[in-house]
Amino acid sequence: MTLGEKLSDLVSKQLGTWKFISILSTITAFWIGWNVYAPKNKKFDPFPFIALNLTYSFLSAYTAPILLMSSSRASEADRKRSVENLTLIVRITLVSTPCYKKLKQWRNRYLKLCSTKKMLVGVSLVLFVRIVVPSLVFGTTLMANTLVHRPISRHIRRQRARCVAK
Repeated sequence: MTLGEKLSDLVSKQLGTWKFISILSTITAFWIGWNVYAPKNKKFDPFPFIALNLTYSFLSAYTAPILLMSSSRASEADRKRSVENLTLIVRITLVSTPCYKKLKQWRNRYLKLCSTKKMLVGVSLVLFVRIVVPSLVFGTTLMANTLVHRPISRHIRRQRARCVAK
């Protein structure tokens, strides 16, 4: 960042604060109060307050371009950030699409296996979520074999036994 960009950011940060508004209001009140109530020979800007008006015009003439410079720099930074976000989203989509297709293939295969002997679809979905998804995410079947497989296998055997008994 150049010195001008840093300065415009600093000024624009200060212009939008209550501190700046209160300082400017205090200076204005002091200016008007002094020029109304001071002795005649001590007044530096009599009633129409032409110098105050000129000061405000000077302040606004320099404030507007500084704010525009800071705003355009901020919008440029936002544009760059949005391009980076879009690039990231495209990369994630490209990476996740094959995983999603593989996940759909596994789900369809698993549903075919579970549809025999009138098994409930709910059981197959539980199996799919607790076995297939972790194996896809972690790239191994370690989680499915050690943590989840045994209790669900018992559940499947019970469900099959009920279907056969009926």
